[in-house]
Amino acid sequence: MTELHDNPGKGSGAQGSERQVKHRFLMVDDEELVRTGFREKIDWHGLGFEFLEPCANGLQALEAVAKFRPDVVMTDICMPQMDGLELSRTLSQRYPDVRVVVLSGHDDFEYARESLRNRVIDYILKPLTSEALKAFLLRLGRELERPRPLSEHEAIQRLAEGTLDEDQPLPLQAPAGRDSPWCVGRLALFPPQGWTSAQVLERTERVLGDRPRPWTGLACAAVKYGGQVVHVDVAFTGADADHAGLRASRDAGLLLLAFREAGFLGCGALAEPRPSAEGLGAAWAEAADATLVRLFRTTSADGLFLSRNGAGGGPLTALSERFATLVREGDRPGSAAFLDDLRQTLPQERCSPTTRRDLLNLLGDDSERVLETCADAAALVAAVGRTLERALDEVSVRGASLADRALARFRDEIAARLSEADLSVEEVSRCLQLSPSYLAKLLRRKWETSFSRYLREARLARAKELLAATNWTTTRISEQTGFSDYRYFSNQFKRFVGVTPSAYRSQSRKAS
Repeated sequence: MTELHDNPGKGSGAQGSERQVKHRFLMVDDEELVRTGFREKIDWHGLGFEFLEPCANGLQALEAVAKFRPDVVMTDICMPQMDGLELSRTLSQRYPDVRVVVLSGHDDFEYARESLRNRVIDYILKPLTSEALKAFLLRLGRELERPRPLSEHEAIQRLAEGTLDEDQPLPLQAPAGRDSPWCVGRLALFPPQGWTSAQVLERTERVLGDRPRPWTGLACAAVKYGGQVVHVDVAFTGADADHAGLRASRDAGLLLLAFREAGFLGCGALAEPRPSAEGLGAAWAEAADATLVRLFRTTSADGLFLSRNGAGGGPLTALSERFATLVREGDRPGSAAFLDDLRQTLPQERCSPTTRRDLLNLLGDDSERVLETCADAAALVAAVGRTLERALDEVSVRGASLADRALARFRDEIAARLSEADLSVEEVSRCLQLSPSYLAKLLRRKWETSFSRYLREARLARAKELLAATNWTTTRISEQTGFSDYRYFSNQFKRFVGVTPSAYRSQSRKAS
């Protein structure tokens, strides 16, 4: 567990106590000598910093950041478990207010450029002398006293969350404020196979670097790249909501065309225009879900769509429920027909409030990431097929115990409802969350019986117990065991037991 470290520090006496500690500093390096040197050779309190217990890798650092919220994280690049680049990328997404400094022994342009993409504020080379570090900390302390300007990504995020301070200027390409009309959208872009991360980001930056022409209404664009798909969140402004919407339709189309000319596949979606910054979070969510339209075509969708969220509960919802039934019942033979139906259903689907939920249900574990990697309908069907195969393999391993538990629940359900004359296999299957065909298959395979035969034998067994143990009339016993009337009960009893109910009662009492 990471603990706060009250650093005595070099010269931490009168000088250290005179200066108020204002900022928290976290050091991340896998070399113990470096961590020790930082702790012991610098008067952290005297420079206005609290030196937290240093970490040996990125995973430890994330725990410390979550607990202590440092103002500054200085990290090495090459470390086990999680390196400095991954740490800085994660910090930029989860903790945008934390200033990140890279301290590296690698004078490598790609390392430096990747660091800057992750909003690292400085890239310092080892070895670093104590005097150089003190000078850097003094400069850093002054910078920390000034409000840090927001990046476009942060501006978009805070606008969407409604957490942007009233006096915080917007770092946007076009003049706009909170009360300006807005139209927002998302582009979902898929780079060709074989492109490296550096190539993807370089081409993305090249396209966006052509601003402000030809898309003069584009206020900001935030790029998120997860390794398979590039998401570009865009915001447009205009004189009024209609003007913002017209600008967005024109400029987003031009922007998407520019990305296609640069080699990307993909599509874009725009939300309905908003008269102000209020509601932008919901608008971006609508646009993000609308890009899922690419999955409802047989090839990658290249176009711009408007978000049209209608009512839910369509064919995809029914398939999601059917998927769960296939897995629960271990129905491997039914998987091929299910995937064929999914393949035929996708072109009929339209985005609705339940679309994302249904797709995530179909994709199982790690579904968000898998969903983002699917460029078209064929990729989605293949991903669902892999998920279904894994799930059926797991059910196969546990199959015997699952079947036994299902039959035990069936036995208890029948015993509790013997008095219901109209009890059916459909009703019992529904209560057990099984299909009637699967229940019939279980009964035949495990107990070599059928639903009607088991129900009849259970009713007659209960009737024999009541005849032997009570003075109830045969009419009452027939009612308690679910037979429609006394005559039918007597006929069935004599047919399968061999004697009438009254004769069975006499024989039972003589035997006792």
